Amino acid sequence: MEKTAPQSNEPFNPLFVGYTLGEYKMFFDLDMERLGGLRVLDCPAGPGSFAAEARAMGVEAVACDSAYGEEPGALNDMGRAGIEPYIAGLRDSAHLYNWKFYHYLEIVEEYRLLALRRFIDDYSLGFDEGRYIKASLPSLPFRDDSFDLALSSHFLFTCADCLDYAFHLDSLLELARVSKVEARVYPLRARDGKPCPYVDLLLRDLNESGVSAEVISIPFEFQKGTGRVLRLVK
Repeated sequence: MEKTAPQSNEPFNPLFVGYTLGEYKMFFDLDMERLGGLRVLDCPAGPGSFAAEARAMGVEAVACDSAYGEEPGALNDMGRAGIEPYIAGLRDSAHLYNWKFYHYLEIVEEYRLLALRRFIDDYSLGFDEGRYIKASLPSLPFRDDSFDLALSSHFLFTCADCLDYAFHLDSLLELARVSKVEARVYPLRARDGKPCPYVDLLLRDLNESGVSAEVISIPFEFQKGTGRVLRLVK
């Protein structure tokens, strides 16, 4: 879920949409067999199904989002309410996307609905078990090195028009803090398709702060120019 800390007086009204494990495998270039038995954070996760699906594959996955804590019905309504404007936005900017994988808008919508259904089916039990936690960047309620891997999708960089440089730096340092091995962030472009102006400065400041930060290529691209992931290693 895209959320919090607007730069201006304009209201920041994020869409509550989520992604599937299959999409995360492409976004972050993940080898799920290597994640078995590891502890993985998804933040912010929105109504995504990575945590539910990864758990079924033996991964100790935890999801965070500022919306968690609401009743499943309310979260389901929020998720469904977010899909229509999300799809409308894709329709209006279809030229900014590579349709090799999804092919049609209807397929994208099916993925969003699938992620939402799997999330809702797992949410009540997962919330009771502490796998869904109400929290948000740039301050997470976890000790240092709590996770082997942290993943952050479609929030940082995507919302560069609403989230300032300091928020990005603090959030990336926080993801690195709670990650024992590494953190990955995708994508690195803003919602309008333009490169985020923060990337080079963030790489410099992260490395000066003791976090090894690099941009690596991945074999997947939906929004044009997004075939790259930010990788953070302490």
